Amino acid sequence: MTLSTFFKKYRSRRKGNATGTLVAFISFFGFISCEKELDYNNRHHVPMLVTSPFSFEDDRLEEEGIKGFSTNSQSTDILLTASDDVFGQGIPESIPNATVQLREAGEEWVTFSPNEFFLYTYYTSDDILIKENTSYEYRASVEGFDDVSGEFTIPSPVKIKEVEFVRGYDQSESPFGYAYMEFDLTFEDPPGNQYYSITCQMKNDRNLFHHKITTNHPSAQSFNFHPQLFFYRDIFLSDQALTNQEATVRIKVLNLNAIPWGYDFSFTLHTHDVHSYKYNSSVQRQRHYIEQEVPQTQPVVIYSNIENGLGYVGGFSSDNFEL
Repeated sequence: MTLSTFFKKYRSRRKGNATGTLVAFISFFGFISCEKELDYNNRHHVPMLVTSPFSFEDDRLEEEGIKGFSTNSQSTDILLTASDDVFGQGIPESIPNATVQLREAGEEWVTFSPNEFFLYTYYTSDDILIKENTSYEYRASVEGFDDVSGEFTIPSPVKIKEVEFVRGYDQSESPFGYAYMEFDLTFEDPPGNQYYSITCQMKNDRNLFHHKITTNHPSAQSFNFHPQLFFYRDIFLSDQALTNQEATVRIKVLNLNAIPWGYDFSFTLHTHDVHSYKYNSSVQRQRHYIEQEVPQTQPVVIYSNIENGLGYVGGFSSDNFEL
C-alpha cells in the first residue's frame, strides 16, 4: 500500500468520504535554490532532509496534484523524509523527533507539533496560517542531518474572468482518437512575473474528481506534438508568453461528455510563487519522461529552494470558477 493510500483512508475518517489524497510521490526533491542534476538512476547518495509542504484540509491534493502550502488551508503541515528516490511510489520513511519552525519574516518562530499517523510522523500547526503577500521563513533540524531552511512569499490569486464552452468532440469525430471538450478560460494577467496552474474538477459535498486536461497555449509547459496530446491533472503556465493584459487559454478536457446530477463543474486558477511553480513543473516534466519511457540520456533535473536540504517550501493562492 502506498503512502497516498494510507492518507486517503485517514482523510476519509476526518472528512467523510471526500476524494483526494494527501501526497503521492512524497519523496520528490531538488537541490539548493535552483535546478540541479541527479544521476541517471534518480539517486542522491548523500543523506539529506527532504521538506514536503502540504495540507490535510485542502481538497486540491490527489496523487498527481500540485504540492505546497495553500492560502485556503486551515492548518499548515510539513512532512520530513530522507528518501533518495525522486519518483518512488513506495512509502518513504518519515523523520520523527525533528524541530520544525515557521514564522512571518522578523517575527517569533512558531514551533510545529508532531502528529502520528500509523508509523508516520508529520508536523502541523494552526497557530500560523499562510497568508497572501507575506514573507515566511522556515527552518528544521534533526539529529543526523544538516539544519535546513528556506523562504517564500505566496502572491494574491489572479481572478478568472470567464470560462466559455467552445465545442465538443466525440471519439468518432475527434482528430486525436478520443473524446474531449474545449473551453476558453480568460483572466487578467497583472504586471510583473506571474506563475500559474489550471485544474478542472467536478465536486459535490462529499466527492471531488479531477479531469485530465491539456492546452497548446504558448505560455504552458506542454508535451504535445501532433497528432498526440498528453493530458494531465495540472497545466502549468508562465506569463513570459503573456502580455500583462487579458489572456485566454483554450483548454481541452479529456473524456468529458456530461456533468452528473448533483455535481458542480469548475475550473481553478492557482497563482504560484516562483518556488512552487518551478518545483511542481519540474516534477511534472521529469515524471512525463519517465511515464512515457523516454530513455534517460540526461540527468534528472528537479528544483529546490531548501538550503542544505531537498524538497521545497512555497505554495499558491487559488480562484475557482463554476460553470
